[in-house]
Amino acid sequence: MPGTIALIGEKGDTAWKVPGTLTAGGQTSITIDDPGKYGRVSAVVVNGSAATTAWSNEAGDWLWSHDQVPVQLAATAVDADGTGDPGTGDPGTGDPGAGGGAGGGGVVVPDSGLGGGVTSQPVSLSVAAAKLPKLGKAEALVFKTAASQTGTFTATATVNAKTAKRLRLGKKATKVGAGKAVLSKAGSAKLTVYLTAKVIARLRKQRKPVAIAVKIAFKGATGGSTARTVPLTLKR
Repeated sequence: MPGTIALIGEKGDTAWKVPGTLTAGGQTSITIDDPGKYGRVSAVVVNGSAATTAWSNEAGDWLWSHDQVPVQLAATAVDADGTGDPGTGDPGTGDPGAGGGAGGGGVVVPDSGLGGGVTSQPVSLSVAAAKLPKLGKAEALVFKTAASQTGTFTATATVNAKTAKRLRLGKKATKVGAGKAVLSKAGSAKLTVYLTAKVIARLRKQRKPVAIAVKIAFKGATGGSTARTVPLTLKR
């Protein structure tokens, strides 16, 4: 996947960056020289993929096909005992150093793009709500889901604090239902989110629309995972 990896050296209130860009995935290595002169060195990875599978009217967002793609990082401290230049950068000058040759001091971070030896695989997920029930008959919410590998869907339905107060469920955002579905092979599955008995009773008395947010998470059998939040509105 495309993206950026960067090493960031921090000293006091100042930071120095050494970025490396991957325009189409793959591998890259970047080096920050003389890491011992920094108080902390951090590695940052940015997923730059804008690839999608489709637009979801229910979610009001694109279904991103490369969410949570696993990335493998490895950091190596290179001893400055070779003939190369260990780097002349000084945090006081704003330059982290131009780098050394073979044997130059530094930290090298290789990135293997889509995971290399990582066993987890990227997950492609799609979620769409089936026909919504009327307020007076709402007992469950049904979703058509699909994933690119075997795994488990879990769902949690909640209402915000304002709606919870209106339904006499409390003054905070409240869980109103849950569901689970197992996908035995890559493909589609029906996911049913069952509402609690108290919520069912409260909904039947409502005359105004009620907004519910359903967070649907998928955990793949090989370790990949992703999630979507689907906003719904139940009406009379």
